[in-house]
Amino acid sequence: MKIRLTDIILTCVILFTFPSFGSAQSLAQGINILRQADTLRSKAHSKSDTKNALKKYEEALGIFERIGADREKGSTLDKMGQVYMFWGQYPKALESFEQALELSKKVGDIGVQISAINNVGGIYFYQSQYSKALEYYEKAIAMARKVGSVRQEGEMLNNMGLVYVSMGQYEKALELSEKALDLRKRTGDLSGESGSLGTIGNVYVSMGQYQKALEYYEKALEVSRRPDMRGLRDTHWVT
Repeated sequence: MKIRLTDIILTCVILFTFPSFGSAQSLAQGINILRQADTLRSKAHSKSDTKNALKKYEEALGIFERIGADREKGSTLDKMGQVYMFWGQYPKALESFEQALELSKKVGDIGVQISAINNVGGIYFYQSQYSKALEYYEKAIAMARKVGSVRQEGEMLNNMGLVYVSMGQYEKALELSEKALDLRKRTGDLSGESGSLGTIGNVYVSMGQYQKALEYYEKALEVSRRPDMRGLRDTHWVT
């Protein structure tokens, strides 16, 4: 059986954090369920598919709550919020993101803090509250830059580009989307790269430059067909 280095490291972290064998075993079980939920969600094509992912997240959350694993609880709540946002259940999503943000601050998980703030921005974007969306995206991007999270910075820049498209500020949208594309290429984020190419295509459609838009859509499709492409779905769903 092939043993991955990441699994060995994860086991050591679990045992160090939860010296009690029962708690460590439960944590490992919860993380495994969380991974299953991520896989289900990444392959989801409908609401019924994401319901299965949500059940897994709820199962993992129950385990983390029982053993007091606040870091894992925060991450799980953030992902559950993304499912609710995907369904259009914004109050439920906002509640999950706020809980995730509170827990991630408590344990110092900057990555989840950035993700939760970004996702709150997504809720406001979907509700056409563009100024509020930009406020949260700008806060998230400042945090990402502070800790050097280039991948998350690329995601936020792209999301801000989407906001400016919706506001009719196409030049600004194009500027941000191109910056996002550059960062996503640099980090090897193929899913993000495809998403940014699609966003730029949308900008050109809005500007009435259809031939230019077609060029970017074709590039997005080309990236999505690469053999090392794991799928077009981001953990955020606002790509």
